[in-house]
Amino acid sequence: MFRWVDISDSSFESLSFEDQRRISEFGVYDAVVSEIQSKIKDPKSSPATKRHLISLNNLPQAVVILTQQFERFITPRQADFHIIWGIFYLILKANWLLKTIEYVGNKIALSDSLSSKAQRLVDITKHLNHDLEEVVLSANGRTETIELVEQHSSERFVLPLQRNTNFYGRQKELDRIMKHIAPNSKSSLGAYTIYGRRGVGKTALALQFAYDCIDTRTYDFVFWVQSETMVSTRQSFASIAKFLHLGRDDGSQDHEILVAVHNWLGKTDSAWLLIFDNIENESILRLYWPVNASRGSVLITSRDYHLFIKKVCIRGDTLKPFESQQSWELLLVLLGKDWKKKYQGDAPQTEIMAGKALLLTLEGLALAIEQTANLIKDEQIGGSTMAGTFETFKFRIENLPEGYSAPRSASERALDTIWAISFQSLTRNSRALLSLMAWFSPDGIPVDMLRLRQEHENANSGSRPIPTSSADGQYLRTFLRSVLTSPSDLQTAITDLAERKLIKTQSRKLTIHRVVQEATYFQSIQSLQDTFDFASCLLFERFPNDPPPNQSLHQQWSLCNKYVGHVLYMSKAFSKYSMSGVLKASEEFIEMLNNASWYLYEIGDYDTCESVIRVALSASSDQNSAQYSRLLLTDGSRLYEQNRLQKCRTVWEECLQIREKLFPNNLRRIANILTNIGNLELAMGNPTAALLHYRRAQNIYLQSDVPMVDKLAVTQLNLGRLYALQGNFVEATKHTKSAELVIQKSSLSFMVHVYYAYGKIYMFQKKWDSARKGFAECLNIGLTSMPTHQITCAAWYSMACLEYIQGDGKASLANLAKAKEIAVIRSPIREDGTLARILWKTAVVLDSFNHVESGTEAAALRRRAEGIKQSLIAAGEGGHICRSHSSMFGISKEEDSYDALVPLFFR
Repeated sequence: MFRWVDISDSSFESLSFEDQRRISEFGVYDAVVSEIQSKIKDPKSSPATKRHLISLNNLPQAVVILTQQFERFITPRQADFHIIWGIFYLILKANWLLKTIEYVGNKIALSDSLSSKAQRLVDITKHLNHDLEEVVLSANGRTETIELVEQHSSERFVLPLQRNTNFYGRQKELDRIMKHIAPNSKSSLGAYTIYGRRGVGKTALALQFAYDCIDTRTYDFVFWVQSETMVSTRQSFASIAKFLHLGRDDGSQDHEILVAVHNWLGKTDSAWLLIFDNIENESILRLYWPVNASRGSVLITSRDYHLFIKKVCIRGDTLKPFESQQSWELLLVLLGKDWKKKYQGDAPQTEIMAGKALLLTLEGLALAIEQTANLIKDEQIGGSTMAGTFETFKFRIENLPEGYSAPRSASERALDTIWAISFQSLTRNSRALLSLMAWFSPDGIPVDMLRLRQEHENANSGSRPIPTSSADGQYLRTFLRSVLTSPSDLQTAITDLAERKLIKTQSRKLTIHRVVQEATYFQSIQSLQDTFDFASCLLFERFPNDPPPNQSLHQQWSLCNKYVGHVLYMSKAFSKYSMSGVLKASEEFIEMLNNASWYLYEIGDYDTCESVIRVALSASSDQNSAQYSRLLLTDGSRLYEQNRLQKCRTVWEECLQIREKLFPNNLRRIANILTNIGNLELAMGNPTAALLHYRRAQNIYLQSDVPMVDKLAVTQLNLGRLYALQGNFVEATKHTKSAELVIQKSSLSFMVHVYYAYGKIYMFQKKWDSARKGFAECLNIGLTSMPTHQITCAAWYSMACLEYIQGDGKASLANLAKAKEIAVIRSPIREDGTLARILWKTAVVLDSFNHVESGTEAAALRRRAEGIKQSLIAAGEGGHICRSHSSMFGISKEEDSYDALVPLFFR
């Protein structure tokens, strides 16, 4: 901080009085941006000047990012950056040195200049960058550090990847994309898909198109979505929402962010480009597709051509590998000007033949050609000759170890050989780090995650996840531990991998191409197991663990969101290897999967939750263990909220059997599952059985030596719900009030259910004002903390029913529309019971208008709702309504049949 004050003061004092005055007046962000834009629009500016100025568009935002991060590190002190903005302004105003300013990553660099002002700017920015690097370096010793910049973002663009300065060719493909999705006056969405095999250059082509559009200002906004998984897609949309100031920054799933972004895309007058990179799942496109947008364009990259693309009339073409001559030209470009000059002149034919023969095995894949160029230039591999590199290749391909997940095809064997040669030239620390990165999500691995916590640094037992007992692979474990415990060793390994183009570094995050991950090989099964265990340990340490049974992770959603993508990627990779029986899961890995699946259950991502819990269940070696019972508890919770009650019963009863055998004297563990089974019985229309389970659990909690306040509150709320359904409103109110008093508003996620319960109790008694108050309180919490949760959807639905009863059909339809919006977001592909009930109720309200048009619409909605209901019943979904006298509540049997399609808590 003090060095910054010194250098800024000395820089200011060295300027003339007039320059000091200008800096005081114009040393702000807006002045610099305005000057750049005015010169771009000035007809007197030459084309060359305009090109240079356009290249500076990202510069102001880069300075903002740099200065903001510097301020974060010196808090609570404050720094004055007028000197930086002022000197930029003076340089721009003088209209000289435009060619010398460059924007590189997160830093501002200036080339040599005779100008004293420029030199002052060089000194200042060097100092600022140097100080930030020092702070980050010192922070490596801490458990968690602040990330400098999460993405490259300028005023109107969100791109997590930097421009590829070695991009070659593909002009026809770029023109073809522009032809199909260029913004125009038509009110239709332009869409195009780039699809093809791994390593052919799909992402590189999409990225080049994005930067071309930025350079030419073809679009007002460009957004990049990393789309390999639902989680990475959701995180990208959250970044877009944050960039557009549309949502909250709390790290939760935030379904409302999707709605906000979709609404913005549909309503804005700006032209935008949305890029979905690496789509592997059709359901992701269905959920995140901008259905109501007409001003924008969508570009997709994928290894597969999905059926969904055909349904929305997206044009797509296969990206073909480079032809032989193109491959040769690209290789020379990547080797550099001297090499290109040499091989276009009098180079020995043996060299040229060797180079072209090597390229032939790579089948024109851009990524492999790029890596081949790096190998040729490496003195240790080919002696800086193509012939030497080709000889190394031929020897290595004959000795390439087989993969442990699946056999390689001939083409895969050749490509993997290129990577194997690259890996062999790495230091042992670098190789260890690369093997770790093969287990994590490739689009953003935090550097801070690659550090063992203190309790594992000196581990010397043979227990996993940090093994030390086997002699096989002892060297690998040594280097893994070295990289993960020494910041300097880690940084050296990162630098080595980056210089060899195997990874990329950006803003304290590492990225690695999926092709490199897939090509990573392990010398033995033991080394495979060791790297997996170390990677498991790193994630297990960071993902929130050991949540109390049936308790919420809500307060840690932000941390869960940060790491869940890596957990999912590791789960998928484990499945690939475990199928062949070569990889075993540690208890910590399984527990981490359970924690992640519980988080996914909480945020309503049931499909992803199911996939993770399936991996965890199959990985468990002991199906009678406490850990296995916890997995069953999570799985049953997911099934319960999906209203798949028969399957839920099977899972929870198995969980109860395990716990009764394992913990005959630890009744608290049994009480948790008893409460859940009580909810299940009530949802299936068995109030007597439900009451027995509730009372048994309640007695255990009351007799416990350890205070079980939260458990008692949940049981009281469940009893209140049961008595309300039986028409015993005195007992229902008493138990609900008791639950409220126990919690005393300390948990909003609990109180939202309490207020909803009050609303239903009063509504059954036809106390409309009190019911309205209960639902309103529920919505006050829900819209703030869980705007697209099922409880919020249920509150909107109940409020709509209340409006309808009181004769306000328009208000009822408005509330039903809000409920439907949430229902569609929560289940974008599958029409569920919640949607069926909303459609049916909408039809009922429309019928009350007695209009021909509304009657026709109502009939169509009834048919659709009935179709959904019948398909759900046929699939074994839905519960039962235990109201023996529904007429007492003013509820028809038809309404009961739709209520039964909705999970109990939200009826």
